[in-house]
Amino acid sequence: MPENPAEESLSRRSLLAAAGCAGLSAVCGAQAAPAAPAQRPRSTVRDRLWIFTVPPGLDSDALERGDVRGGSRMTPAEGAFWLGVPNLLLIRSHDLPRLPGGQAWRARTDFEQYATAFQPLDQVVWSVVGSGGKGGMNELHPVLSLAKKYPNLSGVYLDDFIIDANRQADGSTVGRPALTPDELKRAREQMKMVLDVGLPSAEFSRQWIAKVGGQAL
Repeated sequence: MPENPAEESLSRRSLLAAAGCAGLSAVCGAQAAPAAPAQRPRSTVRDRLWIFTVPPGLDSDALERGDVRGGSRMTPAEGAFWLGVPNLLLIRSHDLPRLPGGQAWRARTDFEQYATAFQPLDQVVWSVVGSGGKGGMNELHPVLSLAKKYPNLSGVYLDDFIIDANRQADGSTVGRPALTPDELKRAREQMKMVLDVGLPSAEFSRQWIAKVGGQAL
């Protein structure tokens, strides 16, 4: 016990002051500490994989020419789920799936039935120009209408874009685009209202078509 009461009082005051400073430092330190950066969603290689698909059975002849016998009855969605791939490209082929026109009597159109099966997937891209260069602007509207109902439909695809291709005497190939640069420009404008993606600019399209030997119309 201190002999001098003043020393005892000073010691107590010093202790309280030290405790107060320590507490204040802790509070101030907690307030001044920078916030932890937000964690980005984990991304893996699998998250970036895509499967390229057509309706079931439509590639069976091509598979047999490659000596894969028996064909395949697996649907696009089944193929994605079987492989564990989260993103899918659907290419219309042989006019399938059928366009929605004339299917108003059905509870769900062919397009909607496919899109429903694709709902568990992360992203779906639907062809506007399909196999063999078929399709075009007349197929853009039904795809964009579908995208309004199914948010994971995130883009459109131009499959066999150069059509009527013929090999020239000099070895080059000349064809014509399935969509003209002006049609691509109109498609971009329509897509902006629905999808957060676009198509190449009309000028870029003209340059690209010229580069591959096509004739810009």
